[in-house]
Parts: sequence; structure tokens; C-alpha cells
Amino acid sequence: MAACTHYLLALGVALAIATLPTATGRRVEVYGFSVANTPTYKGYDWSVLTTSAWRTDPELIDIAKQHDAKVELNAGNVASTMTDAVKRKQWIQTKTVEIVKLGASGINFDLEVPMQAGSQAAADYAQLVQETSDALHAAVPGSSVSVDIPWSPYDVDGRNYDWLKLAEAANVLFLMAYDTQSQILGRCIAGANSPIDAVRRGVRQWLALGVPAKKLVLGLPWYGYDYVCQGADDSSPPLADTDLCSIKPVAFQNVSCSDAAGAQHCYSDIMTCE
Repeated sequence: MAACTHYLLALGVALAIATLPTATGRRVEVYGFSVANTPTYKGYDWSVLTTSAWRTDPELIDIAKQHDAKVELNAGNVASTMTDAVKRKQWIQTKTVEIVKLGASGINFDLEVPMQAGSQAAADYAQLVQETSDALHAAVPGSSVSVDIPWSPYDVDGRNYDWLKLAEAANVLFLMAYDTQSQILGRCIAGANSPIDAVRRGVRQWLALGVPAKKLVLGLPWYGYDYVCQGADDSSPPLADTDLCSIKPVAFQNVSCSDAAGAQHCYSDIMTCE
């Protein structure tokens, strides 16, 4: 078994607070990302999962359809596409054809670049999502468009998008309630990946902003971070109840300390720690 001495994490699954319309009424949305290089989707609990994003293997799509679940493509980096109306139109046409050809159900936007509030870039992004939604819903009835959003609407990693227009354009906003240590503004010490107090605060902030609860899906991590405590002797790790773990300053988005000082480990690895 692995010796993991400095894990600081919060674990969970992609849980939902959204209820989405279906042909037979409404259902709770349970949304997950399929990013493994191996076909792990064969072991998914398809009696629970309603949407799988990013991986688009024909077998995965077939399995999803058998369980009335959706499969969404990864939109990729659209930063250079969204600023030009002609490029937007061409991109949307290409993606719509790809979705139809694959037999997929929709698309997921995961843009994570800094933008100023009220900027043209923020307006362009919202416009791209709206135009994609309009085109895709017309071409594929029952299709879905989702947008990934940070744990809080307020300047996380410099992302100040037009959240309300994105909420209006998309079927789902996937609230990424993890990597809350991406910018450590106080002391450069390790902290939980998804602390419950921050998650609660973030959800409340999104609701207070005016985003409808029915569009929010709460995403929790199935991974944690392994940090090396500066000055710590591995044979005598810090006591979790009394000591803090000072970490090496690693800058991210103009902040000198971040969770980039740690290494990500999935839940299955963490469960082998001794």
C-alpha cells in the first residue's frame, strides 16, 4: 500500500440540485465526466448517471442510450473562436454535424480563462453559448448544452463571465465545487480541495446572483491533493489536529501560492494509503 502522509481533500461524486425536463416529466440530473483513457464507463452505475461528458466512444453512446442517459461532447478551447461572428457560425455548424453523426446528446463548455466583468470577451462567450444552444436544439430535439462554472461567481481565477446570460443560454450550469485552493490569498498552507463551508457559500452566492436552482448541478471531486509540507520530516508527518502544512509557493493567475504545489490523486489511489 502507498504511504500518503499529507493528503488534504474533500471527496464526493457529481451530485445534482437540478431537475431537468424529460419526455415523462422531470428527473434529477446526475452528471459525470468521463476522462479516463480506459473504458471505465462499462462500470458506471447507469441506473443513477444521467449525463456523461467529454468521452464519445460509440460504445459509450450506445450504453447511455440504453439507459436514457445523455452524452455531451467537450467544446474545447473556444477563446479564439467566439470573438468572430463568422468563426462562431462555422464552429457551431461543425459541432452540430459532429453531434448528429455520433448520435450524442449535447455539448459541454469548459472555458477557464480570465475575463473582465462586462468585457467584450464575456459578451462573446455568452453569445457563442446562446447561438450553439439555438442551433443544437433546432437540429437535435431534446439535446443539452452545459457550461462549467467555478465554485463562486466572484473573480475565481479571474473569471468574470456574464453568468446570468450563460444561465439563460444553457440547460445546465455545472458548479465545479473543487480546486478551491487554486489561488491561496492568505498564508501559503495546504487546505481541503472542496471544503464544505466554501461549497455552501458558493452555492448560496450563485443563487443570490439570480441563477435558477433548477439549472445548477453541484459537482464534487473524486480526487484529492497530496502536498509536501515544507520542512517536514516524512518519518514524522505533521499532526493533523495541531499543525499546519506550509507548502512551496507555486504561482497561478498572478497569485503567488496555489494548489499547483500539490499532486492530484484519484479516489482509488487515496483509498490505498496507509
